[in-house]
Amino acid sequence: MLRRILFTLSLLLVAFSASVQAENEDKPDGYVADDLFIYMHTGPSRNYRILGSITAGSPLKVLATNDENQFSQVEDEKGRQGWIENKFLSLQAGKSQQIEILNKQLTEQDKSLQATQSQLTNTNQKLASITQQTEQLSQQVNQLQNELQAKTESLNVLQNEKQNQAHKIQLEWLMKGGGVLLFGMIIGYMLPFLPKRKKRRDFGYGDL
Repeated sequence: MLRRILFTLSLLLVAFSASVQAENEDKPDGYVADDLFIYMHTGPSRNYRILGSITAGSPLKVLATNDENQFSQVEDEKGRQGWIENKFLSLQAGKSQQIEILNKQLTEQDKSLQATQSQLTNTNQKLASITQQTEQLSQQVNQLQNELQAKTESLNVLQNEKQNQAHKIQLEWLMKGGGVLLFGMIIGYMLPFLPKRKKRRDFGYGDL
Protein backbone atom coordinates (compact mmCIF):
# COMPACT_ATOMS: atom_id res chain seq x y z
CA MET A 1 0.00 0.00 0.00
CA LEU A 2 2.80 2.37 0.91
CA ARG A 3 4.61 1.49 -2.27
CA ARG A 4 1.56 2.39 -4.34
CA ILE A 5 1.30 5.79 -2.63
CA LEU A 6 4.98 6.48 -3.21
CA PHE A 7 4.68 5.39 -6.83
CA THR A 8 1.70 7.68 -7.38
CA LEU A 9 3.51 10.61 -5.80
CA SER A 10 6.51 9.90 -8.01
CA LEU A 11 4.33 9.95 -11.14
CA LEU A 12 2.70 13.22 -10.08
CA LEU A 13 6.10 14.80 -9.44
CA VAL A 14 7.42 13.67 -12.81
CA ALA A 15 4.30 15.03 -14.57
CA PHE A 16 4.61 18.35 -12.75
CA SER A 17 8.28 18.64 -13.67
CA ALA A 18 7.53 17.87 -17.32
CA SER A 19 4.77 20.51 -17.37
CA VAL A 20 7.07 23.16 -15.89
CA GLN A 21 9.81 22.24 -18.35
CA ALA A 22 7.39 22.50 -21.30
CA GLU A 23 6.23 25.91 -20.17
CA ASN A 24 9.81 27.09 -19.88
CA GLU A 25 10.57 25.76 -23.38
CA ASP A 26 7.53 27.64 -24.87
CA LYS A 27 8.42 30.90 -23.12
CA PRO A 28 10.97 32.98 -25.15
CA ASP A 29 14.14 34.18 -23.53
CA GLY A 30 13.62 37.74 -24.83
CA TYR A 31 12.33 39.99 -27.66
CA VAL A 32 14.14 41.77 -30.45
CA ALA A 33 14.15 45.52 -29.83
CA ASP A 34 12.84 47.77 -32.55
CA ASP A 35 15.86 50.05 -32.28
CA LEU A 36 18.47 47.35 -32.99
CA PHE A 37 21.11 47.77 -35.68
CA ILE A 38 22.74 45.35 -38.11
CA TYR A 39 26.14 45.26 -39.75
CA MET A 40 26.85 45.88 -43.42
CA HIS A 41 29.61 43.74 -44.95
CA THR A 42 31.71 44.18 -48.05
CA GLY A 43 30.57 40.79 -49.40
CA PRO A 44 27.74 38.27 -49.12
CA SER A 45 28.95 36.67 -45.91
CA ARG A 46 29.77 37.49 -42.31
CA ASN A 47 33.36 36.68 -43.12
CA TYR A 48 33.71 39.86 -45.13
CA ARG A 49 34.84 43.13 -43.58
CA ILE A 50 32.22 45.25 -41.82
CA LEU A 51 31.53 48.56 -43.52
CA GLY A 52 29.29 49.96 -40.83
CA SER A 53 25.96 49.55 -39.14
CA ILE A 54 22.39 50.23 -40.24
CA THR A 55 19.68 51.17 -37.82
CA ALA A 56 16.52 49.05 -37.94
CA GLY A 57 13.74 50.63 -39.96
CA SER A 58 16.11 52.50 -42.28
CA PRO A 59 14.96 52.53 -45.93
CA LEU A 60 17.14 50.45 -48.24
CA LYS A 61 17.46 49.91 -51.98
CA VAL A 62 18.11 46.27 -52.94
CA LEU A 63 20.78 45.98 -55.64
CA ALA A 64 21.43 42.21 -55.78
CA THR A 65 20.58 38.99 -53.95
CA ASN A 66 22.76 35.95 -53.10
CA ASP A 67 20.35 33.08 -52.47
CA GLU A 68 23.14 30.68 -51.58
CA ASN A 69 24.38 32.67 -48.58
CA GLN A 70 21.03 34.40 -47.96
CA PHE A 71 22.60 37.85 -48.30
CA SER A 72 21.46 40.88 -50.30
CA GLN A 73 23.42 43.83 -51.61
CA VAL A 74 21.74 47.06 -50.55
CA GLU A 75 22.22 50.82 -50.66
CA ASP A 76 21.20 52.84 -47.62
CA GLU A 77 19.91 56.41 -47.42
CA LYS A 78 23.49 57.65 -46.93
CA GLY A 79 24.53 56.18 -50.29
CA ARG A 80 26.60 53.35 -48.78
CA GLN A 81 26.54 49.98 -50.55
CA GLY A 82 27.12 46.65 -48.83
CA TRP A 83 25.72 43.21 -48.01
CA ILE A 84 23.29 42.30 -45.20
CA GLU A 85 21.49 39.08 -44.27
CA ASN A 86 18.14 38.54 -45.92
CA LYS A 87 16.47 37.80 -42.60
CA PHE A 88 16.94 41.43 -41.63
CA LEU A 89 15.16 42.72 -44.75
CA SER A 90 11.49 43.59 -44.39
CA LEU A 91 8.89 44.94 -46.75
CA GLN A 92 7.45 47.05 -43.95
CA ALA A 93 9.05 50.00 -42.24
CA GLY A 94 10.11 49.65 -38.64
CA LYS A 95 7.98 50.89 -35.79
CA SER A 96 10.18 53.94 -35.28
CA GLN A 97 9.89 54.92 -38.92
CA GLN A 98 6.17 54.17 -38.92
CA ILE A 99 5.78 56.42 -35.88
CA GLU A 100 7.80 59.11 -37.66
CA ILE A 101 5.65 58.76 -40.78
CA LEU A 102 2.49 58.88 -38.70
CA ASN A 103 3.78 61.95 -36.87
CA LYS A 104 4.50 63.65 -40.20
CA GLN A 105 1.04 62.74 -41.49
CA LEU A 106 -0.48 63.97 -38.24
CA THR A 107 1.47 67.23 -38.54
CA GLU A 108 0.36 67.67 -42.16
CA GLN A 109 -3.25 66.91 -41.23
CA ASP A 110 -3.00 69.35 -38.33
CA LYS A 111 -1.67 72.02 -40.69
CA SER A 112 -4.42 71.19 -43.18
CA LEU A 113 -7.00 71.40 -40.38
CA GLN A 114 -5.62 74.74 -39.23
CA ALA A 115 -5.65 76.02 -42.82
CA THR A 116 -9.23 74.83 -43.23
CA GLN A 117 -10.23 76.45 -39.95
CA SER A 118 -8.50 79.66 -41.04
CA GLN A 119 -10.34 79.56 -44.37
CA LEU A 120 -13.59 78.90 -42.54
CA THR A 121 -12.92 81.85 -40.23
CA ASN A 122 -12.13 84.10 -43.21
CA THR A 123 -15.24 82.86 -44.99
CA ASN A 124 -17.37 83.55 -41.92
CA GLN A 125 -15.84 87.02 -41.61
CA LYS A 126 -16.49 87.71 -45.30
CA LEU A 127 -20.01 86.37 -44.93
CA ALA A 128 -20.58 88.61 -41.91
CA SER A 129 -19.16 91.57 -43.83
CA ILE A 130 -21.37 90.80 -46.85
CA THR A 131 -24.38 90.44 -44.57
CA GLN A 132 -23.60 93.79 -42.95
CA GLN A 133 -23.11 95.42 -46.36
CA THR A 134 -26.39 93.90 -47.53
CA GLU A 135 -28.18 95.31 -44.52
CA GLN A 136 -26.61 98.73 -45.10
CA LEU A 137 -27.56 98.64 -48.80
CA SER A 138 -31.08 97.59 -47.84
CA GLN A 139 -31.31 100.52 -45.44
CA GLN A 140 -30.00 102.88 -48.13
CA VAL A 141 -32.54 101.51 -50.62
CA ASN A 142 -35.35 102.02 -48.11
CA GLN A 143 -34.11 105.54 -47.38
CA LEU A 144 -33.91 106.36 -51.10
CA GLN A 145 -37.38 104.94 -51.64
CA ASN A 146 -38.73 107.09 -48.81
CA GLU A 147 -36.99 110.16 -50.21
CA LEU A 148 -38.30 109.36 -53.70
CA GLN A 149 -41.81 108.96 -52.34
CA ALA A 150 -41.53 112.27 -50.43
CA LYS A 151 -40.23 114.06 -53.52
CA THR A 152 -42.99 112.49 -55.62
CA GLU A 153 -45.58 113.74 -53.15
CA SER A 154 -43.98 117.21 -53.16
CA LEU A 155 -44.00 117.22 -56.96
CA ASN A 156 -47.66 116.25 -57.01
CA VAL A 157 -48.42 119.06 -54.57
CA LEU A 158 -46.50 121.56 -56.70
CA GLN A 159 -48.23 120.36 -59.86
CA ASN A 160 -51.63 120.70 -58.18
CA GLU A 161 -50.72 124.20 -56.96
CA LYS A 162 -49.53 125.10 -60.45
CA GLN A 163 -52.74 123.83 -62.00
CA ASN A 164 -54.83 125.69 -59.41
CA GLN A 165 -52.85 128.86 -60.05
CA ALA A 166 -53.32 128.47 -63.79
CA HIS A 167 -57.04 127.95 -63.31
CA LYS A 168 -57.15 130.99 -61.04
CA ILE A 169 -55.33 133.12 -63.62
CA GLN A 170 -57.64 131.88 -66.37
CA LEU A 171 -60.64 132.65 -64.17
CA GLU A 172 -59.31 136.15 -63.42
CA TRP A 173 -58.75 136.86 -67.10
CA LEU A 174 -62.14 135.45 -67.91
CA MET A 175 -63.74 137.67 -65.28
CA LYS A 176 -61.84 140.71 -66.53
CA GLY A 177 -62.78 139.96 -70.13
CA GLY A 178 -66.37 139.38 -69.12
CA GLY A 179 -66.39 142.68 -67.22
CA VAL A 180 -65.04 144.60 -70.18
CA LEU A 181 -67.52 142.92 -72.47
CA LEU A 182 -70.35 143.68 -70.10
CA PHE A 183 -69.24 147.29 -69.77
CA GLY A 184 -69.10 147.62 -73.56
CA MET A 185 -72.55 146.12 -73.92
CA ILE A 186 -73.92 148.53 -71.33
CA ILE A 187 -72.34 151.49 -73.10
CA GLY A 188 -73.63 150.25 -76.44
CA TYR A 189 -77.07 149.83 -74.98
CA MET A 190 -77.08 153.29 -73.37
CA LEU A 191 -75.78 155.32 -76.34
CA PRO A 192 -79.07 155.45 -78.21
CA PHE A 193 -80.76 156.88 -75.19
CA LEU A 194 -78.35 159.67 -74.62
CA PRO A 195 -79.62 163.22 -75.72
CA LYS A 196 -78.25 164.32 -79.02
CA ARG A 197 -76.16 167.43 -79.05
CA LYS A 198 -77.77 170.33 -80.93
CA LYS A 199 -75.88 171.85 -83.78
CA ARG A 200 -74.64 175.36 -83.30
CA ARG A 201 -76.24 177.87 -85.66
CA ASP A 202 -74.10 180.42 -87.39
CA PHE A 203 -75.46 183.95 -87.38
CA GLY A 204 -74.66 185.98 -90.46
CA TYR A 205 -74.57 189.73 -90.96
CA GLY A 206 -77.58 189.55 -93.25
CA ASP A 207 -79.85 188.65 -90.43
CA LEU A 208 -79.15 191.82 -88.54
